Amino acid sequence: MGYHVNLIRSSTNSVFTDKELEEAFKSLAGYAFRISGNLVSVLNEISGNKFSVSYYDGRVWAVNPTQETLEFLVRLADSLNARVRGDNLETYNADGTSFYHYEDSKIIKEVDGVEKHSKFKVYVRKYLLNFILFTLLLLIVYLIDP
Repeated sequence: MGYHVNLIRSSTNSVFTDKELEEAFKSLAGYAFRISGNLVSVLNEISGNKFSVSYYDGRVWAVNPTQETLEFLVRLADSLNARVRGDNLETYNADGTSFYHYEDSKIIKEVDGVEKHSKFKVYVRKYLLNFILFTLLLLIVYLIDP
């Protein structure tokens, strides 16, 4: 399993139409495209490098993107009034730097709350188990040597 980035619309998070994507692909100078099913093969005409992005049901994403793939996705997102978001809810710039978009702050707080709650549950279980084991040990010692 790899790291996943996808294109999302700011505010609406709605999917892209085939026509929107086709126009966006055509608007990007310096790239050639070949679409085969759900895979879009991209050729950077300047560097000669090839990479691919996936498209299905109005969504565009890439797994384990290279810097060049990220740059392409950011350019594509700009032409669609969208942004590139990673698995950890970070939004990417063309240079590969990332930041947390203000629209994701509610989701990030929810995820943080779930993680804190899960860590607390593990902490409580760990110490409860240790307490029980210690109590059993004391009980055994008491029963063996009253």
